[in-house]
Amino acid sequence: MNNIGKSRFSASIDAPVPRVWDTMLAAETYERWAAAFTESSTYEGSWSKGSRLSGP
Repeated sequence: MNNIGKSRFSASIDAPVPRVWDTMLAAETYERWAAAFTESSTYEGSWSKGSRLSGP
């Protein structure tokens, strides 16, 4: 198997699942944690079922 250019990470998070999801998907916090992967990562829209999301 060729793993060149791939990374794998894992973490244990001591928090309730709803809090983790809220932190990951809330507009106020999404850009902060996603910046570790892409500094300009952002979105417009809602994560609600049936909604549309758009990015840069």
